[in-house]
Amino acid sequence: MRSDRGFTLIELLTIIAIIGVLAAISLSGFSIYRASAAYAVASASMHDARNALEAALADQNSLPPAVPLTEQSVAGPISDPQGRMVLPGMQVPKNLMFRYSYDPSCVDPGCVEAFFQTNHCYGVEYPRFVRFGDGLEILLEHVSGAGCT
Repeated sequence: MRSDRGFTLIELLTIIAIIGVLAAISLSGFSIYRASAAYAVASASMHDARNALEAALADQNSLPPAVPLTEQSVAGPISDPQGRMVLPGMQVPKNLMFRYSYDPSCVDPGCVEAFFQTNHCYGVEYPRFVRFGDGLEILLEHVSGAGCT
């Protein structure tokens, strides 16, 4: 007498289809989680940059020198010597592109005194900070853009 044990082809294909649907749902959730984590890193770096700038500007009698628009995409401390004076102790995380500039002579309302932008390589949104010569500060959050291109 023959014993029929095991799964039929239809049962196996059904299980594979269910696993495929669950995998697709989890991958879409993972991409949302990854983008959210990338934005959190970019936002925390922007906060660190603002704190570093405030530390550099604490002594109004010895302001740091001007820094033209500079970009750094290498992890670690600020590599530009003038940038290190504007952002003392600032550390750029890996997978982050950091753009910044500083102009101490800027005193006009429309003139940009300080500019920071942090783009995470795995993110589709980034924060941007602008301080104008009259002291007005603008933080643009969730600006749409493309990672580290």
